[in-house]
This record gives sequence, C-alpha cells and structure tokens, in this order.
Amino acid sequence: MSKQELGAVVFAGVGVMLLTFPGNAWATKKEEEQTRKLMEIKDSRIKFMNEYLSGIKVRGKYCWPNGFFFRFTVRYFIFTAFVYSETCF
Repeated sequence: MSKQELGAVVFAGVGVMLLTFPGNAWATKKEEEQTRKLMEIKDSRIKFMNEYLSGIKVRGKYCWPNGFFFRFTVRYFIFTAFVYSETCF
C-alpha cells in the first residue's frame, strides 16, 4: 500500500496514537496506585467494623444475659410481692 492510497490522515492518526501511548501508560499506572490506596483504606475500615461487631457479639454473649436474668428475677419478686400484698388485704 502506498501513501496515496492511505492518505495523510491515516499517518496523522497513527502518529497521535504513538504519541499518546506513554500518557496512557502513565495514567494507568497512577490509576492503579490510587486504586491500591483506596483498597488499603477500605480494608482498614472493614477490619475495624469486623472487630467492632465481634466485640458486640462477645458483649452480648457474656454480659447481657446475666443482666437480663437479674432484671427478670427482681421484677418477678416485686410482682409476686405486689400480688401477695394485694391478696392479703
């Protein structure tokens, strides 16, 4: 193929493509760096939330049942005392 068949516009397009390759490579490299930084930030947030939620689970597993049981027994005794005091009079 000759220059006459392709035209000058094709050569100009190929030249622009060759000139933009380094810029595209640089932009891709920067995008990968930013994505990596973003993933590190997301990873730290996910680790924090997992730790926080596991703390809530541990607290619920070991602390709350005793408190609920204590409240229930105290209210039960208050209720029974109230019922017996009402029936005695």
